[in-house]
Amino acid sequence: MQKTVFHILCFFFGSILLFSCADPEKEDTTTTASGIDRKEVLTHLVDNLVLPGLGQYERQVDTLSGAVDDFIAAPDLNGLSALREAWKNAYISWQKVELFDFGPGENLAIRFYTNIYPCNESEINANIQNPSANLELPANYDAQGYPALDYLINGLASTDEDILARYTSHIDAEKTKAYLKKLISTHQTLLNQVINAWNSNREAFINNSGTSIGSSFSGVINGYIKNYEAFIRGGKIGIPSGAMMNWTPAIQTVEGLYIKNLSKTLAITAHQASIDFYEGKSVLNGSYGPSLKSYLNSLGTVDPTSQQKLGDIISEQFRVTTDKFVLLNDNFHAQLQADVQPFKDVYQEMQLSVKYLKADMTSAMSISITYADNDGD
Repeated sequence: MQKTVFHILCFFFGSILLFSCADPEKEDTTTTASGIDRKEVLTHLVDNLVLPGLGQYERQVDTLSGAVDDFIAAPDLNGLSALREAWKNAYISWQKVELFDFGPGENLAIRFYTNIYPCNESEINANIQNPSANLELPANYDAQGYPALDYLINGLASTDEDILARYTSHIDAEKTKAYLKKLISTHQTLLNQVINAWNSNREAFINNSGTSIGSSFSGVINGYIKNYEAFIRGGKIGIPSGAMMNWTPAIQTVEGLYIKNLSKTLAITAHQASIDFYEGKSVLNGSYGPSLKSYLNSLGTVDPTSQQKLGDIISEQFRVTTDKFVLLNDNFHAQLQADVQPFKDVYQEMQLSVKYLKADMTSAMSISITYADNDGD
C-alpha cells in the first residue's frame, strides 16, 4: 500500500499527548510580560497576517476555480497550460497560510484535506469511477487537494497531448472532468468555512491570551512549531531525503511530484512564511508589529555565552537555514537522485531551529508542548 507523508508523519506526530497538565485553579490570566501584551500579539497576528493571508489565498483559489471551469468547458492545450499556471500560483499561496494550523484551521483540519502528499493514485482513480465518493472521510485525505490536482493535470500521462486526451477522447473523460471540478469545489467550501469561523470567533480567540493549555496563545505556539517541525522540516525535507531512515531517499514522497520543478519554491515559500509569522510581518503592507519574536525578547532570555537575545538568535538561525535552502535544486526529485548532501545540510540547520523553538522559546514563554513526536528531538 502506498505510503503518504501524512501516514509517515502520523507515526511521529499521530497522537496528541499533554506533556504537562494545567491546574485549572492556577490558570494563567496575565496578559502582559515585560511590557509586551500577548493580546496585542494575537491581535496583530490575526488581523494583519491570518485574516488577510487567507483573503489573498482565497482569491488565488477563486482564480484556480475559474481556470478549472474554463478547461472543463473547452479542454485544449492552452486551457491546460492556463489551469497549470493557476494551480501553481494557488499552491504557492497555500504555503503562506498552511502554518495557520490553530484555531479554525486546526478545528476544521484544512491542512489534511489540502496538502497530503504524495497523493494516492489508486484512490483518485477509484473516486473518478464513483461520483458519490465522500471526500470528507480521512481515507480520502490523499485523494484530493493540490497533490491530487498535480496528478490530474501533470501526471495522468507522459505527454501533454495524452493528458489532454484523458479529458476529451478517453472513455472516462466526463468522469475525470467531474472529479477535477469536485476537488476544487470541495476545497472552496472548506476554505469558506475556515474564513467564516475566523471572522465569527476572532474576538474570543484574541481574548484567550493566557499561556495555559487550551489558550489561544498556547495554540498558536504549538501549531506554529508543529508546522515547522513536522510539515516543513519533516514533510518537505526529512522524509523525502530519508533523514529518519539512514539517509535513504524516499523520492516518491517529494512535494510537487508530477510537476517536478516546483518543490524548492514550495519549500522556500513555506519556510519564509514561518519567518514572517515569527517576526510579525504584516501581509497587508510588510510592516512589523507585535510578534512571537518581540514577545520572546521582552522576556529577556539571552544566550549565556554571547548574551544575545534568544529572539534574535532564532531569526539568525532562520536566515542560515534559508541560505542552505537556496543551494537545493529546483527539482527535489532530481536533487535526491543526484546528491542528498544538500538536503542533509538544510535538515541539520532546521534541527537547530526546532531546538530553539520547541525547547528554548517555549520554556521562556512557559508554554507546554501539546503534540507528540518520537523522532528523538
